[in-house]
Amino acid sequence: MRTVQFLLLACAVGSATTLTNSNFGSGDPNVIGDALYFDTQSISVSINTSTDQVTAVIDLDFGDGQSSIEGSAGAQYLASFTESGVPGTFNIGDLFFYDPASPTTKSCSNGSDCVTVPTPASLAYGVVLDGGGSSAAVNANLSTGDLYAIDGSTVKTETAGTAYDQNDTYRPGQVVDLTGTSSATAAETGTESICKSGPGCQTNGAQYQVTLNFSAPAAFLSLLFNGQIGVEFSAADCGNAVLAGAVTATPEPGTLGMIAAGIGMLAFGLAKRRRKN
Repeated sequence: MRTVQFLLLACAVGSATTLTNSNFGSGDPNVIGDALYFDTQSISVSINTSTDQVTAVIDLDFGDGQSSIEGSAGAQYLASFTESGVPGTFNIGDLFFYDPASPTTKSCSNGSDCVTVPTPASLAYGVVLDGGGSSAAVNANLSTGDLYAIDGSTVKTETAGTAYDQNDTYRPGQVVDLTGTSSATAAETGTESICKSGPGCQTNGAQYQVTLNFSAPAAFLSLLFNGQIGVEFSAADCGNAVLAGAVTATPEPGTLGMIAAGIGMLAFGLAKRRRKN
């Protein structure tokens, strides 16, 4: 009976719901500048525990929808853009994962417009979203769509103050990018694909939908805490439009059959015990 109960608990740690920005669109206090250039609508993460496959989906506005989608299918990225009257070139940030039980801190712009994020030391994994632009050089051999373990040496994190490198009012201390050396290697290879709003692209109003797919190593799955995993993302490497928090795990369709089987075994065991009594 204990074995069956453990099976049910194990199967219940599956995929995840969506982390949503309730202020998405014009007037979002988490956005400095034009929301059509910098705003994140939602992030969802699905983990299939029977195959260890992870799918992360980000819906966002980026460059007023004028950025081109570059790269081949499965290795795409949003091209950098500029905003009129603002210095520098903006690139998309990277997606980070952490244990939701980790300590948190405040990420602010000039002491205001603060958002709660994990401490930089809490970030355990990341996926490179920008395959071109200025981050291509600092990322060395980090490949778009791949999952990387942040070890502090071959793979590190970069803040907006370094990545954007401009004297502006964005969040300078916000972690936005992965950086690496020539010896950096992926924890798991992955793919990135991008859909622009329109027929066949369900973005719920956002200009772009970025989809990441990769396999999850055991250390990545160990980040799950009470069925949740933490995600953090900045729409641009200036630290703009930060969305961070825990997404709640729910069973994947592929695991529902295992749960049903476990429930059946449990019911059979109970019925057998009643007959003996």
